[in-house]
Amino acid sequence: PGMTDPRLWLLAERLFITGDLKDFSVIPPPPLIARPKPFPGPILNTVQITEQIPLREALLPPSWWFIPASLPVHRLRYSKALLRAVQHFQQRYSLEPDGVLGKNTLGALNLPVEDHISKIMLNMERWRWLPHQLEGRRILVNIAGFRLVGMNDRQVEITMPVIVGKLGHNTPVFNHVMTYVEVNPYWNIPPSIARNEIIAKVIKNPFYLQEQRIRIFADWQEGAPEVMPESIDWVNIGRGINRFHLRQEPGPGNALGTMKFMFPNNNNVYMHDTPAHSLFRRTQRALSHGCIRLSRPLDLASYILSNDHQMISREQLKAQVASKERKIFVLNQPLPVHLIYRTARVDRDTGNAYFYGDIYGRDARLAEAMFPDQETKCRYSY
Repeated sequence: PGMTDPRLWLLAERLFITGDLKDFSVIPPPPLIARPKPFPGPILNTVQITEQIPLREALLPPSWWFIPASLPVHRLRYSKALLRAVQHFQQRYSLEPDGVLGKNTLGALNLPVEDHISKIMLNMERWRWLPHQLEGRRILVNIAGFRLVGMNDRQVEITMPVIVGKLGHNTPVFNHVMTYVEVNPYWNIPPSIARNEIIAKVIKNPFYLQEQRIRIFADWQEGAPEVMPESIDWVNIGRGINRFHLRQEPGPGNALGTMKFMFPNNNNVYMHDTPAHSLFRRTQRALSHGCIRLSRPLDLASYILSNDHQMISREQLKAQVASKERKIFVLNQPLPVHLIYRTARVDRDTGNAYFYGDIYGRDARLAEAMFPDQETKCRYSY
């Protein structure tokens, strides 16, 4: 805070219009003089001049495209109030809330209202795809918003950040029911990961499988005999690896962490813990192979099992995790799970609208289907 730029007044005006700056009186108005001139200079942020990006003319109506020639720059400071408003705006647009007026923040500030209306209409259409009666206890994961919510009727009971599939490994949209929770799970390595990643790692490091506690079985049948890694020609195995069942044992470093939450489906997608919890500090979290990684798996397990009338406390769950012994808790009542893709939502408590990046490019395709005769632009993506 404290940096100056004559265009900050226009930024404040826009943030006041969007509702992110609640008290416009904290920004002094520009003096009234006769002769205007175009915006000069770069955009400033809280630390330094970062980019030579002017605020586009779309930021405000044409009447605000010019500033007075003798505007007293010292009165237009990037105040703490304006910084907080920018950060609030960034949070609503799933941007890094750093207060920096970078490329993505400026792009979001310059989005025409028509784009917002189109995005809201697209997401209203997506709601029609869900079951008409959403009631009782259920889990919803908004893929585009990187967030899980546990609800009971209309009440939010638990929420947490999640990691979803990266582009090319898109997390699918579907509805299913969770049937069991597994503590200290095996990781049954998908053939595609074995083929595209594990082979190269074994060739580079012959002890990789041993170090990662990965065992190999002759096939995917129950009771299949174990195969020694040295009996496989890793250099030439290629797609032949598909017939083998590679399984990582429970314990530290297991790719699924300490828990997985199963709703068996043809997509082979489920929710699980992860040893890489530092990734949850990122704002954009499309990072997995398609499964949903949980930031607070113990909390979710406790929530699900306690509401399923399982006779296990949170402390007992922690003890089970610490034992490193695998255990499956079959749910008495299967729990509905909805994996959804929402790039816009309205917070029921505050009335604030939130917009998310179209990480898989689905908004544009849906817009083409919904508005075939209109030039609808869904430009807010990463």
